Amino acid sequence: MNKGFFVGECPFCKQGMQEILREKSTGKYFVECDECMVEWENPAKALTNVDASRFKYGESVDATIDEIRALKWDSYVISLQHD
Repeated sequence: MNKGFFVGECPFCKQGMQEILREKSTGKYFVECDECMVEWENPAKALTNVDASRFKYGESVDATIDEIRALKWDSYVISLQHD
């Protein structure tokens, strides 16, 4: 299981969770399903299933809690799974 920060269940595949990530090459933050790879620009769009895409973003890493707080996305986080 990923050790990321999640905002909800994926409305597309109904199997994955929407995780907050950071694209390595640009530093842009986004939300992606950890199963089907559907992406959204932010948690609000992810939760309302607006403007979904696939393969828009490149290689990414889990966003940290400090990054998520700086974005003011921490209120969307429903699951904290960290060591």
